[in-house]
Amino acid sequence: NQLLAVSAAVVEAGRASIVFEQEVCLTTDKGERGEVLCRGQVKIACLDAASFKPCAIPENVRREILGDR
Repeated sequence: NQLLAVSAAVVEAGRASIVFEQEVCLTTDKGERGEVLCRGQVKIACLDAASFKPCAIPENVRREILGDR
């Protein structure tokens, strides 16, 4: 019954892939971040379904994830 804070941030963005850094922390009684329980990085890539070769991430998806970046 502990409250957790989970974050995700883009740390690298290429034409066909994006790397996210994630962190899970306990929260204090005041709602502030406390002890870090785990950290990780996730790399997602856009692939052509037929050839499994990298392809550009669709622009509307990039905008949604990266904003003005």
